Parts: sequence; C-alpha cells; structure tokens
Amino acid sequence: MKKKFRTFFVACMAMLLSGCFKVRIVMDVHSDATATGSYSVLMTEQLLTTGGSTVDDALATQVEEVKKEYPDATVEIIREGEGENAYAGYKVSAIPIKDASITKDGNKITVEIPMNSVQNSIEEEAGLGSSGSIEALKQAGAESTLTINMPSNATANIGTVSGKTVTVDLLQNYETDKLIITCTTGLTPWLIVVICAAVLAVVAAVLIVTNKKKKV
Repeated sequence: MKKKFRTFFVACMAMLLSGCFKVRIVMDVHSDATATGSYSVLMTEQLLTTGGSTVDDALATQVEEVKKEYPDATVEIIREGEGENAYAGYKVSAIPIKDASITKDGNKITVEIPMNSVQNSIEEEAGLGSSGSIEALKQAGAESTLTINMPSNATANIGTVSGKTVTVDLLQNYETDKLIITCTTGLTPWLIVVICAAVLAVVAAVLIVTNKKKKV
C-alpha cells in the first residue's frame, strides 16, 4: 500500500488494536510454476467512518487508490457480518505476486515466501515497531491470513495443510523466517509403474479369454 494508507493505519492504531481489521491474501499456484493472487481488506464501519466520511465514501476513496496502484486488477466492494460485527472493504484480484519464489524441478513445485518480510510489512503498515506487536494485533482480535492453493496435495513447514491448500496465520510468530511449500504435479514414477502394471494385467486377461475362445 502507498504512504496514504500508511498514514491512515497509523491514525487508526487504537481501533486496530481493538480487533477491527481483517486482511486475507490468497495465492493460486499453477502446475507451470506461475501464480495469480488476490487480497481482501475488511474494516469495521466504525473504523471506516473515523474521519467523518460515510462508509460508502471511505470505500470509494480506498478503491480509487487501489486502482491507481493496480490498474489491471479487478476491485470489488465486499461486506461481512451485521450490526456491531459489520465489516466492509474491498477485494483486489489478478494482482502480481511479490516476495514469493516459485520454482519447478521435474514434477516438484516449491514455493518459498519470506515470513519476516511479510510480517515486517504488516507492522510497518499498521504503524507498529515494537517487538511482539504482530501477536498484539492477533490477541486484540485482528485477522491476517495467507492462503496458498497448490496444484496438488501439498506439504509445508508451517501453517495448516488441508489437501492442496496451505493456510498461514500472519499474526503469529514462527521459529522459521521462511514459509516453504512443496507439491508434486503430473505422473510420478511409482504411479507410472502402477498404471503400466494395470494395463499389462488387462492385456493379459484379454489374451487369456481370447485363447480360450479359440480352443472352444
């Protein structure tokens, strides 16, 4: 985000610590080792109207700034919850992937993301600098997650893995400073062997049946 957003976050620090801020980042990794990304930002209506503007006006201003930063992206207004738990914000789709290394070696795809860089950015945007501030935001109820959708079942050194999807809580301190995710695409050698064996078995069965019919 640009400096305008940084100033906005600093001015609203008290509300951030009250847990009224949600950031969700999604990265879709493809089998050719390319990726597309999207992110959504949700704030309580109280936070959006802090400067005296209406919710709609505040969202329109933010969307305009985002479109300047990502002119080719799709930006849409999103809402969540009701009453005191009503959140409003925007979702940005089709954005370039930054701070992520995606490599492919044979059938293996590896994604590496520097967690320290991502979390430092969160602290900077929120106007925080003291040690442990990331966890302070989480304890206050704020939310910031990174979800990576891999092309096949994945493994990861941190976060929660569910099939192809890896979800990482960005407001949690980890012992490692790098998120590493791997998966295997296409046919693995052992699977090729199994398929070949199955095909041979079918061919053998057909030949046996054919020979029996000829003898009859």
